[in-house]
Parts: sequence; structure tokens; C-alpha cells
Amino acid sequence: NTSNFSKLIEYVRNKADKMCVEIIDGNISQNPYKKAQYAPCNYCDYKGICMFDEKQSGNKYRKLSKLMPQDITKEIGGEAGSEMD
Repeated sequence: NTSNFSKLIEYVRNKADKMCVEIIDGNISQNPYKKAQYAPCNYCDYKGICMFDEKQSGNKYRKLSKLMPQDITKEIGGEAGSEMD
């Protein structure tokens, strides 16, 4: 519904704002994810700058969990029991 979509847009904008603040504050740590065999690092043009290597100590991919529509709605503060379409 329109209300949930508006909340989703607001949620994404807030996340983007927080990410910008983190970058401006100097937090540019490596934090890539991997989903099954797919990792954005495989296609990244900045590998030479980032230097992320899973073989190095402390470098690990984040694992993304599968979310159901009701989980997403709850996360963004949508109406309880409604689903994102």
C-alpha cells in the first residue's frame, strides 16, 4: 500500500543519510557481503583500492539472511500484519 511504500522510501533515505555521515566521519571499513556464490567484490572496480581478501585474517564476508515481506514491513515501521507488494 501507499503508506508502506512511503515508509520504505523514508527508511532508505535515512539509511543513505547515515551511510554518508559514516563516510564523512572516515568510516570506510571493508564490509562486503556474500550471498550463495555471489559477491559484489567479484565485479568491483575498486578491488585494487579496497584490498579486501577473505584469506587475510579478520576479513570475512557478511552473510545476508533471507527476509520475508512481513519482516521488512516490521523493520521499516510499517503496519503490523501487512505485507509489502
